[in-house]
Amino acid sequence: MAQRLETYRAIAKILSPETKASELETILQHPDFDWDAIVVEGSGHLMLPALYCNLKRKGLLHTLPEELDEYLEEITAINRNRNKALLRQAADISKLLSAHNIAHVFLKGIAYISSNIFSDPAERMVGDIDILVAAEAAEKAFSILHQNGYGKISGFNYAVKGHRHMDRLINDQKLAAIEIHSQFFDKKHQKLLNVRDALTNLQLKGGLPVLDDSTMYKFAALSWQINDKAYYFLNASFKAFYDCISIQRNQGPINLGEFSTSTYYKRFCYLGELYFDLFKTKPSLFKSLTQDLYKLKLNYRLFSQIGRWYTFMVSDVIARLNLFVTNGSYRKNVSRIIFKGHK
Repeated sequence: MAQRLETYRAIAKILSPETKASELETILQHPDFDWDAIVVEGSGHLMLPALYCNLKRKGLLHTLPEELDEYLEEITAINRNRNKALLRQAADISKLLSAHNIAHVFLKGIAYISSNIFSDPAERMVGDIDILVAAEAAEKAFSILHQNGYGKISGFNYAVKGHRHMDRLINDQKLAAIEIHSQFFDKKHQKLLNVRDALTNLQLKGGLPVLDDSTMYKFAALSWQINDKAYYFLNASFKAFYDCISIQRNQGPINLGEFSTSTYYKRFCYLGELYFDLFKTKPSLFKSLTQDLYKLKLNYRLFSQIGRWYTFMVSDVIARLNLFVTNGSYRKNVSRIIFKGHK
């Protein structure tokens, strides 16, 4: 199979807690090992700090080229300091929301770091700070943050109906923007995880309210599959895989129950199984076909181009047409753009 799949498998070997250091050292010190490919693909998956931390933990930093070792050490240190600052920012936000009696939980990256699922807080790269509140509290939470330093708004140019989160709130004096979520997913998939249950069963980790372990794991997988459309486009994410592995490893065994038979989760596992033992599932024809299509898409330019065009048609064109038909505010915004362009 072509080089990209082999690069991904090497990344997985570095990230996997099950890989023995001696086995990995042999792979990394092979004369043909391509560190440039590791950096390119690892960067694309936002995993460079995690790769560095795992190599350090396994005592294998000596396998890195000297300049690469220095580069990865620097960006890992920067990310560690950034994440510590983000935890302080999240703690301030939590105090503010709690003072106004708004029940909330933090989601994704900031929640994982607060929960100490990683051996080193530098391992996870975090963009926005995502916060889940009840639907009836979303406007109030948004307003409170907007009035308390997060005065800039970035997001939609039209009225959004039923979207899982509101516009991003930005404070120029803070590192991260804030997204207030009222749902885990958009309308079609909202029944997969219950917001009220999540707010009722929250746990405090590192001083922040976060999801219970089971819901945290499920959302880590489904957010990538549904919100990032990986289910439809056969995309794999080492960030999502590593989040799930770290939750399972540090929080203890997760009882998935019926969730393990979910179509979305099974496809997540089909691709994850190519790299990590945690995601192994029973053999099936559909699994084999899914994995074969993924390999073709991953390694051959023609299939990658077809995949990109498919993504464009389904994710952009069809979605925009549907929005044009169902959302009057969006139609007005499109009309303004068209007529402004003809002036």
